[in-house]
Amino acid sequence: MNWINWLSFCTVVGGILIYTKFCRKKINSGQSYFVSDRKTHLFALVATLVMTELNTSTLVGFAGMGYQFGSSAVSLSLVFLIGLMFYAVSVAKKWKKFDGIAVTTYFSNRYHPLLGSFSALLLIIAMVGFSANYIKSLTLLFNPLFPYINEWVISACFCILMLIVTLKKGLASIIRIDIVSFCLTLVIFISMLLLGNFENIETGQSSISNLNTISSELVVGLTIITMFTYIMSPWYGQKIFSALSTQTAFYAVAIAAIFISLIYGIAIYAASTMAVIYPDIQPQNAIPVFIANRMPVIIQGVSYATLFFIAMTTLAALWNTIASVYVAHYSSDRHKDSLIFTRSMTLIISIISYVLANIFINKIFDKMVLMNIPIASLAFPLLGGFYWKRVTIAPCIVSMIFGIAGGLCCYFYFGENNFIWYWGVYVIPLQFIVGIVLVFLLPTIHKLLKVYPVVY
Repeated sequence: MNWINWLSFCTVVGGILIYTKFCRKKINSGQSYFVSDRKTHLFALVATLVMTELNTSTLVGFAGMGYQFGSSAVSLSLVFLIGLMFYAVSVAKKWKKFDGIAVTTYFSNRYHPLLGSFSALLLIIAMVGFSANYIKSLTLLFNPLFPYINEWVISACFCILMLIVTLKKGLASIIRIDIVSFCLTLVIFISMLLLGNFENIETGQSSISNLNTISSELVVGLTIITMFTYIMSPWYGQKIFSALSTQTAFYAVAIAAIFISLIYGIAIYAASTMAVIYPDIQPQNAIPVFIANRMPVIIQGVSYATLFFIAMTTLAALWNTIASVYVAHYSSDRHKDSLIFTRSMTLIISIISYVLANIFINKIFDKMVLMNIPIASLAFPLLGGFYWKRVTIAPCIVSMIFGIAGGLCCYFYFGENNFIWYWGVYVIPLQFIVGIVLVFLLPTIHKLLKVYPVVY
């Protein structure tokens, strides 16, 4: 980056950070810290939902698919459109009516506190994995700018800056940043589409697309996985709890689905063009290479600043959500509304995520999908609890165990590159079938135990 890039980058980052310092919302309790007093209006909720989903991990992973498979990979953007529309229709209003501080408390209230605690443990593990993934992807995006600086140092600097900006005021501060970042993101991605100098590479890009096309099985598998993981998404649920009303929650998710699909579609297409003129780069470096070589100089720094805030608010929201889940299930009553305790938990979670990012994460896309297995296992207990009064804790536990075991078996048997289809198309529907069959069989089993009691 030259001095123009650095000037524009620092101006945008500094301006938004100064803006957030004037967030006047007073935080008096853990409730305010985690759900921003439940008064978020439509535009702010759309902005924060878009920026929560629009993360550098998915951006890097999906852009890498565009680099490998050409413009056919743009079909991956439908994953978010269909998945989030399903969320809007099936659970958006239900979650707002529940209005907790963590989605896992629903299982405690609907079934049993033990199921709530177990689901909380599953989601904490998954979210810590996501956090590590996001930190790693942000480091990869910015590594070309700091080629001589160790990745541990780069990621540490980003984590510290994120904590400085968001730790004090929690979700209120995150939403405030999201509003500005959302507007900036729209400008940058529209610029990427209009000013990306595609005209010189269309012919070559088309020939690449004809040779390598994205697998329809991958798109279908990811769509099913997205549908049945996002309904249980704790970071989305927490934003829905902050909504002003059930109508606000429904419309915000539906509108956000359209924006998210369009933004990812632009990013995937932009990355797909890089295979023609830069055939030897790593797929996950396609977006930074595109920005550095195809975007006008004055916009490059702004683009990097936008990517930074995309990652920052997603990570901060995720840390905030993990802390809310932990506080709701594993803290004492005197800690549940303590700001010092909640902020300390957020700090500890960020440190754990930072360490895992630099030790465990190597392939962004594959590890990102793997973290969804424990979340998907909760789909039947959630939808069953919302829509079917006969569902009890026993079918839920069996369905969850089947979902986790089945997902992991697919991962280890079919491998990182092939397990998505088998997990999404076979395991997820089967875990619903297992749960439904048990709901119908339990009364018969109970009757048999009364007629033929077990003798000890």
